[in-house]
Amino acid sequence: MRIFFNCAGAALTVMFAATGYARVSSEGVEASSFGWNATNATKCLQAAFDSGAAKVVIDRQAGDWIIEPVFLRSNQEIFIEDGVVVRALKGAYKNRNDCLFTARGVSNVVLRGEGSALLRMERDDYTDRKMYCFSEWRHTLNIINSTNIRVSDLAFRHSGGDGIYVGKRSTDVDIRRVDCRDHFRQGISITGAHNLTIADSRFSATKGTPPQCGIDFEPNKPADRLSGCLVENCEFDGNASSGILFHLTQLDETTEPISITIKNCRAHDNAANGLTMTVGANGKRKPVKGEIRIENCQFAGNKSRAMVINGVSRETASAVVTDSMFDARGGMWSGLLISNNGLFADAANLAFENCRLVVDKDPAVEFSGTVGVGIESIGGTLAVERDGVSVPFDFAAFAAQNRPNPELRKAFGGGFVDYRALRPIAPDAAVKRGTPMCRGKFTFLQYLPKEGEYAITFKAKTVGNRKLNCPVQMRDMMGTDLGTFSITAAVQKVTVKTAGRNLRRFEIDTRGNTVSVCSPCPGQGLLADTPLNLFRETCRLYFPVPDGVKNVHVAITPEEPAAVDMLNAAGAAVASMPRQTAAATLTGKREDAPSEVWSLDVKADEDVMLRLGASVLPILAGEEAVGLVQTK
Repeated sequence: MRIFFNCAGAALTVMFAATGYARVSSEGVEASSFGWNATNATKCLQAAFDSGAAKVVIDRQAGDWIIEPVFLRSNQEIFIEDGVVVRALKGAYKNRNDCLFTARGVSNVVLRGEGSALLRMERDDYTDRKMYCFSEWRHTLNIINSTNIRVSDLAFRHSGGDGIYVGKRSTDVDIRRVDCRDHFRQGISITGAHNLTIADSRFSATKGTPPQCGIDFEPNKPADRLSGCLVENCEFDGNASSGILFHLTQLDETTEPISITIKNCRAHDNAANGLTMTVGANGKRKPVKGEIRIENCQFAGNKSRAMVINGVSRETASAVVTDSMFDARGGMWSGLLISNNGLFADAANLAFENCRLVVDKDPAVEFSGTVGVGIESIGGTLAVERDGVSVPFDFAAFAAQNRPNPELRKAFGGGFVDYRALRPIAPDAAVKRGTPMCRGKFTFLQYLPKEGEYAITFKAKTVGNRKLNCPVQMRDMMGTDLGTFSITAAVQKVTVKTAGRNLRRFEIDTRGNTVSVCSPCPGQGLLADTPLNLFRETCRLYFPVPDGVKNVHVAITPEEPAAVDMLNAAGAAVASMPRQTAAATLTGKREDAPSEVWSLDVKADEDVMLRLGASVLPILAGEEAVGLVQTK
C-alpha cells in the first residue's frame, strides 16, 4: 500500500497491483491514481508524469482535466482516452511563455490520443489586457530541444500562440493525425528541427496575431536548422493569412543546408496566399543553401494568390515545384508572384515541373523586383489554363520582359548625405502637418537653427495586437550618440536641447506599429536613401532636385495595392505607377535642369516602400517649404 494525496490535499489510499504502479490497467498507470480535482488537477497530472511510469493514461473523469502548465518527462508514453479534454485553467497562464504541455530537453516521448481526445486552451481569455500581458507564445504543445518525440491522434484548440511549436535543435519528431484549429498565431510553427515528419493532419482557422498561417517554417537565428523535414498529406485552410509559410531570412551561409519537402498537401480558402515562401533577403552574410520541394500539392480558393515566392537567386537555396496544381480563380491578384523586392539579386534557382495554373485574370504570372533586379534563370514546365484553354507558359519571354538592368542599379547606389550641410529650404516656413505614418525602421531629420529647447511630438498607433514600445536612437549631425528613448504612448512629447545650430537624427524602430513625427520647426524630413515604409497613407511628399540633374529615379515597392505619381515643379505628372502590387521604378526626365522641388503623390492601401535615387537628395518632406536642401 502507498499513500497519495489528491489535489485538494486529502489523503488517498491506493492498493498497488503486482507491477508496483497505482491502479494499473492493461493500458498503463491511470493519471487519476494520483488524484483528480474538478477545478485544478495540475498537481495530480504532473505527479503522474513525474512518477517514472513507462505509460500514463489520462483517463475519463466526471469533468475535464483542468490544469496550469505541465511538463513532459523522458522515456514515457502519455495516452489520452477517447472523450478526455485536457483544458487550460482560466486565469492562469499569466507568463508570456506559459504553455499547456511542454517537452523541453526530453527524449523518447509518445503523446497520443484516441477518438475525441482534446487539448485546449482559452484563447479569448488571453486577449484581456487587464488580466494578461500580450504574448504570442502560449502554445498548446511546446517541443524544445527534444529528441524522438511522437505525437498522434489528438486535437489542439484555442491556444494563445501555436497549436504545436517545434524549436531549437529538436530531432526525430513525428507528428501524425492531429487537428490544430483556432489558434492565435499559427497552427504549427517550426523554428528548428532535424528529421521532422508531419503527416495526415489539418491546420486551420488561425487568427489573432501575425503571421496567422497554418504552418510556418521560421527559424530565429543562423544556428537553427531545418533539415530532413517532410510535410505529407496535410490540409491548410481557413487561416487569416497564408496556408503555408516559409520565412528563412534569419538563416545564412553558416547554417546547415535546408531540406524541406511539402508533399501531397492542400492549401485552400486562406485569406492571403496558399503558399508564401521567402528564402533570402539583403544582409551582411549570404543566404542559406539547400532545397525546398513542393510535390503533388493543390492550392485553390485562396483570397490573394495561389503562391508567392520571394528572394530566390543563384546564392540561395533552390525551390522546386513539381506535379502541382494552382487554382487562382477568384483571387485578388495574379496567380503566381515571383518577387525579389527584399533581395538585391536577380531571380534564379526556381523551377517548375509538370505544374498547372488555372486563372481568370491577367497576368497569370508576375515578377516584382527592387531597382534593376530582373530574372536570371527561372524555368520548367507550367501550363496556364484560362476558360478551359491550356497553353504552356513561356518562361523565356517572361525573363526577357524582366531583364536585369545594371545601369538602373547604379542609379540607386553611391548617394551621400552630408548632414553637416543640410539647411531648411525656407527657414521661416510654417509647418502645418506631421509626417505620414511610417512603419519599420526609419530616420526623421530635424534642423535646429540655434541654441534652445525644441518640442517634438511622436504619434503612434498599434497594428494588430503588438505592444507599443518603439525604440528611438538620437544622433547629431556628426553621428554622435545622444542617447535613446522609447515611444510607449499614443502621443509622446520629447524636448530636445541644443547648445547651438545643429541637426538631430531620430532613428526609429516601430516594431511593426506605425509612427508619425510632428515638429513645428521647418527643415525636416524622412530619410529615403533606403526603402521608407509608409502605411495606409494618401499624401504628397516633396524632395529637392539639384542643379544639373536630368534624370530623377524613384523605386516603389508595394506590399498591398498602391498608386504613385511623380510630379515636377509645376505639378505635372512626369511618370506614374498605376494601382498595383508589383514593384516599379519611376524615371522623370527634364531638359532644363535648375534647382527645384518635385513631389510624389502616394495612395497606399497599406504598406508601400519608397526609395529615392542617388541623383537627388534622398529626403522626403510632408510640405514643399518645410524640407531640407544640401548646401555646397
